This record gives sequence, C-alpha cells and structure tokens, in this order.
Amino acid sequence: MKEKLITNIGALFSAVLASMCCIGPLILAGFGLGGVGMWKRFEEYRPVFMAVTILLIGTAFYFTYRKPKVVCEDPCCTPKSNRFNKVMLWVVTIFAAGFMAFPYFSSAFVSGARDSSNISSKTSVEMVIKVEGMTCSGCEAHIEKAARSVPGVINAKADYKNKEARIAWETTPDKASIQELIKAIADAGYKASLPK
Repeated sequence: MKEKLITNIGALFSAVLASMCCIGPLILAGFGLGGVGMWKRFEEYRPVFMAVTILLIGTAFYFTYRKPKVVCEDPCCTPKSNRFNKVMLWVVTIFAAGFMAFPYFSSAFVSGARDSSNISSKTSVEMVIKVEGMTCSGCEAHIEKAARSVPGVINAKADYKNKEARIAWETTPDKASIQELIKAIADAGYKASLPK
C-alpha cells in the first residue's frame, strides 16, 4: 500500500514538473504576477520528467495489478480488496497524462483570442521578427499577447516551429516602436530580433 501511494504521488509530481514551463506562468498570472521566462528553464527537462512519470506510473501499475502472495493457506482467508488503489491509480494516470499534454493545448488558457487568419490587411504594415525560446503553442500565445500590448500593433501571429512572429502594425513602425516590441517580448521571457 505504501509503495503504491509513493509511486502515485511521485508520478503526479513529475508530470506536473514536465509541464511546468506552461503551468507556471498560468499560476503566476492567476496571482497577477509575471515571470514567464523563469519557467521556460523547465522545458529542456520535459523529456526527463516525462520518462520519470511513465516509469513511476508503470511501477504503480505493477504493484497494483500483480498477483498477491498467498499469506495463508486457509480457504476462508480472502485477500484484501485492491479496488481503492486501482481507482486512485487510474485517477493519477489521467491527471498525469493531462499534465504531460498540457504544453500542447495550453494556448487555450492564455487570455486574448488567437486569430489564426492572415494578420495583414490593406491598412496595416506587416513585419517578421525572429524569436528564440519558443517550444510549444503556449509560448506562441505568450508572445502574441506580449506583442499586442505594444501601442500600434494590430495583431500578432507567432510560429514556434519557424521561430518567428508576424506582427501587423497600424502604420509603418519607427525604431522606438520596434525596440518597445522587442522589449515586450524579452519581458515575456523570449529573445526577439529583426531578421538580417
């Protein structure tokens, strides 16, 4: 019983750590704080945390579903029910899977609607900037939100695969506006630069 509880808690804890790069900013935002970049450091360890989670859940399944040793030879002796442990194991497994998958659907939790349409219009000017440090759709949403906070920006569309963000401005931006945009993205925890 004790080793099952420990493996369940360990699996859930490592699953939370595997998605901390996306959960951390949401927790801080709930308290009205910033610091997205601080949590980004957990992303590089995500595969390790995911492997530990899977290993611990596998161990928990082994302990829960293995055939118990016969303690007594008496035919009246019945093994204890393992139903509670099985239910808890499946609950932990579902939560762990949700936490491990969280970086892939976390953009739905970042405030500000994401517009997937083409961001340019006849009255706007579009520019592409390079952004380093994006690893998932949650990162895209953070960058888009940071870019939209800059005066003059109409819309923003980040792409973590291409490591870039397309920014639509009301008018042609001046150097100060571009520097403000780069600073806003840096404050969100990412490195932005103009393409060469």
